[in-house]
Amino acid sequence: MKIPISLALVVARGKNNTIGSKGRLPWHLNADMKFFKSLTIGSPIIMGRNTWESLPKRPLLRRENIVVSRDGNYVAKGARLFTDFKVARATAMAIARSSNKNEVFVIGGANLYETILQQVNIMYITEVDANPEGDVFFPHINSNDWKIENILSQKADSINDFDFEINRYTRKQDIAFDG
Repeated sequence: MKIPISLALVVARGKNNTIGSKGRLPWHLNADMKFFKSLTIGSPIIMGRNTWESLPKRPLLRRENIVVSRDGNYVAKGARLFTDFKVARATAMAIARSSNKNEVFVIGGANLYETILQQVNIMYITEVDANPEGDVFFPHINSNDWKIENILSQKADSINDFDFEINRYTRKQDIAFDG
């Protein structure tokens, strides 16, 4: 029997939907990074080329790194490269199934989020209490389509620039994929 696998999105966004600025995150949130690591360890992660290039260390360890780029000649050392998201998703689903994981994570960037927003069942959104300047934005979502559960609330401190909440959004109408 096949285990059901969800396509999940992970993002941190400001109140103004900013998710990036000049190839970097517009904040430092240590507790969010720890949550991200614990959530994604052992699972396949899919990202666009710009997100891959923004990572301080590549590949992200103990995760199958999958990069989607329009450039089929692009080299993403330590990752699998795909030019088609559907093929990348099917590969990630197969990897998750063989590893007994129930989620595949899309971790950015904006173009990929826009492309897959209608395909995800779950979103882990870090809601940052800030309106930072930025040049990359998360697309608008209709919160009426989602059940929202708070996972973590964190106050700003010496290692977290801003107050934030991590919420798990579960689509009210589930989407099934034959991964």
